[in-house]
Amino acid sequence: MERTYEAYESIPFARFCEEADLPPELRLSFRTFARAFFSDEADLSTADVLRAFHFYYLSHDHGLLYDYPAGDYETTLLAPIRAHLEANGVEIRLSSPVSEIERGEGKRFRIEREEYDWVVMAADIPGMQSILEQSAWLREVDAELVGNMLALRTSNGYAVWRIWVDRDVRAGLPTFINVDRKRLLDSVTLYHRVTDEASAWVEIHGGAVLELHNYSLPRDLDDDEEIRRVFLEELHHYFPELQGLAISDEVLQVRRDFPAFAPGQHALRPTPEVSVRGLLMAGDWVRLPYPMTHMEAAYVSGVLCANVVFRELGLREERISTVAPRGLLSPKRANAARPALQMR
Repeated sequence: MERTYEAYESIPFARFCEEADLPPELRLSFRTFARAFFSDEADLSTADVLRAFHFYYLSHDHGLLYDYPAGDYETTLLAPIRAHLEANGVEIRLSSPVSEIERGEGKRFRIEREEYDWVVMAADIPGMQSILEQSAWLREVDAELVGNMLALRTSNGYAVWRIWVDRDVRAGLPTFINVDRKRLLDSVTLYHRVTDEASAWVEIHGGAVLELHNYSLPRDLDDDEEIRRVFLEELHHYFPELQGLAISDEVLQVRRDFPAFAPGQHALRPTPEVSVRGLLMAGDWVRLPYPMTHMEAAYVSGVLCANVVFRELGLREERISTVAPRGLLSPKRANAARPALQMR
């Protein structure tokens, strides 16, 4: 995988597509896939696209199968996870922000007057950088590590607008619809066909619950009202049957916390285990030895952190299964049909 980064990491994906002279239809397919990185093609490393393309498309049969709960995520996913953790002795502290990590006395680290031998930095990039900036002693221990982590950046931002409306789209459309972005709208989810709650609302009120997505905000578009206006304008363009719709409720989220997978960022990313003993890194912005990305990468980085702790305590490590590390066109694909199992 590192050879792929050596060859392609510095090449913006837009330039790669131009030099490959892709036909418009194939270019649209690649552009649609590139949206998964919440970036424009010009600000996206070709190596990261190849890694994700290998993982999601070429290495196993389930990479792009959508599997989602029928209820809302709080009820069906997050609450059961919290209950399971608490049943096994985990204390979860919500609304307890961490501003800095201090040196410990009896143990390695101190956070808010409590000491720990291991700390997993699992914040997003802005949160991680805020903690590092307040933890000056870490720069004294490893200035290069801290400097690289502070140089990581987020993508341009993204927007999700969920609207409860008085009419539905035309029949025969899939639940999740990608469109060729004009300025803002990247995709539309027919949310009332996904969750029981939204479906029940439509049964009572009629209409639809739609979720409009943008994966890379234009730099000149940062006003919430303007985002709503452009979303609606482009929704009408692709779905003219919705002209004149009435919105009875809405929720808009505009976030700027997704990692940038731009040329040059890969070399700055820390691995889960860094030079500061006991300080561990987890998230979709961490560099892994496996060809995975996004949610899968965040999960596996957490397992790698756990394995560091298990190893130090003399406990059995969790096995990590991943796809074959070589691509279909690689000249050396020995045992590629067998999942690659790696222990750290």
